[in-house]
Amino acid sequence: MPCSKAFHKIGCFKDNVNKPNILPKMLFTDMNPNSSAYSGVSLDWAKWNKYIIDLACRCADAASQKGYSSFSLQNYGNYNVDLSEL
Repeated sequence: MPCSKAFHKIGCFKDNVNKPNILPKMLFTDMNPNSSAYSGVSLDWAKWNKYIIDLACRCADAASQKGYSSFSLQNYGNYNVDLSEL
């Protein structure tokens, strides 16, 4: 499943609870249907490998459309960005 917007994975990072998250703003989530940021797509544990690629592609597309050059996938189904980037 190719993405419409190319992106480059730079690695995995652990948040430091004593410092602010470097990508603090969640723009959408697949985790909580009760959230105002819910994407309308449910996290699919049964098809994880396909789901996570789809999530990354949706995040890359959304980041590009909103003018962000970077994004993060957090907590299994959240998409975050750095608002200071704009």
